[in-house]
Amino acid sequence: MHPQPVIDQAIDRIVDGLPLDWDALGSEAPDEDRELLECLRILGHIAELHRSTTDEPAPVESRASDAAVQDSVGIADDGAESWGRYRLTEKVGEGSFGGVYRAWDPDLQREIAIKILHSRVSDGQLKEQLLREGRALAKVQHPNVVSVFGVEAHGDRVGLCMEFVHGATLESELGARGALTAREATAVGEEVCRALSAVHLAGFVHRDVKARNVMREASGRIVLMDFGTGREAGELRASPRVCLAGTPLYMAPEVLAGLPASEASDIYSLGVLLYRLVTGAYPVEGRSIDELRAAHMQGRRRPASEHRAGLPRPFIRVLDQALASDSQRRHASAEAFGEALAGLSQRARLLRVVRFVLIIVVAPPLVLGVLGFLTTMFYNNAFGRTAPFDRDPLSLLIKLGWRSVFTTILGAAVMVGVLGAIGRLFRPMTKGVARAVSRWRLDDPAVLAQTMGGFAVVALGAIVWGFSDVILACLTRVGQAPIEQLAPLQEGQTGRAFLYRLTLNGLALGVVATMVRLRQLRARQRARPSLWMFAPLAGILAVILVMSQAPYRLIWQNKSERIAFSGERCYVLGESSSEVLIYCPDKAPSRNRVVRRDDPAIRRSGIVEGIFSLSARAGQ
Repeated sequence: MHPQPVIDQAIDRIVDGLPLDWDALGSEAPDEDRELLECLRILGHIAELHRSTTDEPAPVESRASDAAVQDSVGIADDGAESWGRYRLTEKVGEGSFGGVYRAWDPDLQREIAIKILHSRVSDGQLKEQLLREGRALAKVQHPNVVSVFGVEAHGDRVGLCMEFVHGATLESELGARGALTAREATAVGEEVCRALSAVHLAGFVHRDVKARNVMREASGRIVLMDFGTGREAGELRASPRVCLAGTPLYMAPEVLAGLPASEASDIYSLGVLLYRLVTGAYPVEGRSIDELRAAHMQGRRRPASEHRAGLPRPFIRVLDQALASDSQRRHASAEAFGEALAGLSQRARLLRVVRFVLIIVVAPPLVLGVLGFLTTMFYNNAFGRTAPFDRDPLSLLIKLGWRSVFTTILGAAVMVGVLGAIGRLFRPMTKGVARAVSRWRLDDPAVLAQTMGGFAVVALGAIVWGFSDVILACLTRVGQAPIEQLAPLQEGQTGRAFLYRLTLNGLALGVVATMVRLRQLRARQRARPSLWMFAPLAGILAVILVMSQAPYRLIWQNKSERIAFSGERCYVLGESSSEVLIYCPDKAPSRNRVVRRDDPAIRRSGIVEGIFSLSARAGQ
C-alpha cells in the first residue's frame, strides 16, 4: 500500500506550522519514501526557524474576506462581527492554527481577548492543547501572567477568552526603539521571573518564553502570554519522547537534543530573551535546527559583549549563568534567577545613590577647591608666598573656585546665546552644514576626535602667542619685575586679561561639546566610549582650565589689608604666628619683606584694597 497519507500528513502540518513527531512518521513510512520524508523534515525545520525569527503578523484590516473566519462569525445588530455572544472589534494577531481577536463581552461589560482556532483545524489534539492552555492559565493568578476567563465553543470553533492587554510585545518594542539598556532589561527580567515562578509553582512549564510572548502594558506592567505550547511538568518528565515545540532560537540545548522541556529550559529561554533585549541578537544562531544543535554541541555561543560593548559585568555574569549549556549550572529556579536580577537592581540603585552623592555633595566642593588652588598657585608664585604664609583655608579656596567658575559659566552662557542667535539667523545654511559634516566625515567619532584635537592644539598655540604679555605677567615674580611688565595686571588695564579668559572659555566649550557629541555617536554605534578618543581631549581641557585660572586671583581677587611700614604703603600677603609677609609696591625690588608681627614700624589701617591700584599710581 502506498504511504501517501503519511507524506500528506507531513506536508499539511508543515504548511499549518503544527508540531510533528518525525521519528514516529519515519517508522510508519516505507523505505522508498524515507528520503522524501527526510527532505520534508529539513524543510519543516527551516520553516519553523523562519517563523521564529520573522516579524509578528500585522493586524488584519479586513476580516470579512477571511473565509476561515466567516464560517462561524456572525453579524451583530450594530453591523459588527460577532462570535457567540462576543462582539469582535479587531484582529490583533494570527497564528498557524488560530487568530487572536480583540472583543467585547456584553454581559460583563469589559474588553477581552479571544484566541479562536480556525475551523479548518479539526485536530482534536490541538483543541485539547487549547483546553490545556486554559487550564494552565486558570491555575495561575499572578499580575505578570495573562488572566484567563474561560474556554468556550461556538459551532465547530473553540476559543480561549482572556484579558486584553493594552500594550506591545517586547519584540515590537525592540524593533521600534532598538536594544534596551542592561537596567531596563533587568527590570523586565525580574517581572518575567515572577511570572515563571508562579507558572512553575502551578506545575507547568511554559516552553516558549520569547520576546513575542511577553507584553509591556501601557502602564508598564510586564505580562507573560501564550501558553499554547505549555505542558505539565510531571507529564513532560514522564514522557519518554516529546515532540519538539517552541521557538528554536530560544530553546535550551538539551531540548534541541531531544530531552523534555523543564523549568531549567524556561530559565534558559528567559536568558535568551534578556540577551536579545540588550543586543538585538541571539546567543546561538543557525539557519536550521540541525545547525543550532551543532552550534550548541560545539559551544559556539557569542558573548553578549561582542554584540554590545559596555554592558555591566555583574549583568553579564547573571546572564551567562542562565545561558549555561549544562542545566545544572543554571539558576536553581526562576525565583533564584529573579533574586539574582533583583541583586543587580539593588546594586544599581546603590551605585546611583553613591553617584548622586558624589556628583551633588562631594564633587562640587572638590572641583571648586581644585580651581581655587590653581588660581592661588599662580598668585603665590607671583608674590613669592611660601610656607608658612601660604596657608589659605579650604573655604577661601572653594570661594575663589566658585567665583572663577561663575564667570566662566556666565561667559559660556553668553557665547551659547550668541551662537544660538547666529544659528537662527543662518538657519537656511543648516543643510549646507550637514553636507559639510558628512563630506568631512565629522559624523565619524574617530575623525571628529582627531579633528577637534588638532584644532584645539593649534588654537592653544595661537592663544599663547596672541596673549603672551598676559601669560608672562602671570608667571612673573611681582616683587622682582619692573612695573611696566606688570601692566596687564594693573587696575584699568585688565581688558586683555578678560579677553584671554573669554577666549579660553570658548575653546573649552567647544571641547566639551565635542566630547558630548562623541559620546552620542558612540552610543548610537552601541559601543562604549573609547579612551584614546576622550583622553587627548580631556588633557587639552585640563590645560585650558589651568591656563584660564592663571590670572584670576592675581587680577580680580588680589585685595589685601593695607598697612604702613616705616612710612611706606605695603600690603599683607600672609601671616604666621610670629611673622608677617608684606609687599611694598613703591619700593625698589625686591618689594617683599618678612617682618615680625610686633615690629613697631607696622601701622595697621584696617583698609582692604586691590594691591595693583597703588602700583599703577606709583608707576605714573
